[in-house]
Amino acid sequence: MARALKTMRAGMGYFRYLAELPPSTGGQYLGCGAPPPAVSFWDMGPSHVATKRVTAAGIVRVAPGRARDGSAVVTLTLSDEFLAAWETMPIGLFTLSVDKCLELASLDALSQLYGLTVILDMRRASLRLMTVSARPDLLRMTEKRVSVLTGKSGFRVVGLWLLGAPWYARVLVNTVRTLLPEKIRQRLHVAPNPEALLEAVNAAILPVSCGGGTDPSIGLDECLRRLRDTAVGPTRVERA
Repeated sequence: MARALKTMRAGMGYFRYLAELPPSTGGQYLGCGAPPPAVSFWDMGPSHVATKRVTAAGIVRVAPGRARDGSAVVTLTLSDEFLAAWETMPIGLFTLSVDKCLELASLDALSQLYGLTVILDMRRASLRLMTVSARPDLLRMTEKRVSVLTGKSGFRVVGLWLLGAPWYARVLVNTVRTLLPEKIRQRLHVAPNPEALLEAVNAAILPVSCGGGTDPSIGLDECLRRLRDTAVGPTRVERA
């Protein structure tokens, strides 16, 4: 409960900032007519249209099980699906929906105790996506996001894996790395291929795109249910 309250206090300003971002932020909102009304982070859930959008597109995937150290596992796939989503929804709402998935994965008691393992799958990150992501307004949003999700909030990131970052993404990766607290930089791992992830995560719960065995048709609700039902056994592996 204390961690949840800490998350709420730390996140309120950040989530308000995202909700109030103009639709043009990110330079990709091309929707017709008026933008959708602002949405409160606390009103969102697995059934919200924005949350469904990012999970159905495979942008965010909550693993239906736990990493070897007991943490919940969330995979973010960086691809042109980001750009496609930004064409139909404001960047603030998009980011809120991604963060909501992180929150949903961290809410149960074991995830509160053992934290989150986040995998950034960059193998399909295009040069165009990296160029847009390096805009000053998006870098400022990233800085705010990093501060909340890794510094002051209750989201305890115990492992951050960068999978298959292409050469043209290294400048952005190095920029973001400078925004990370020292404690998180020590938990940053570079995985050249999906096989390297097996050090931390059993293949059975990884997405198929990462060489795993999770059926992509399993929805967010079912993944969260299986996560909650997964116990941490005596063979739990501690990570530095």
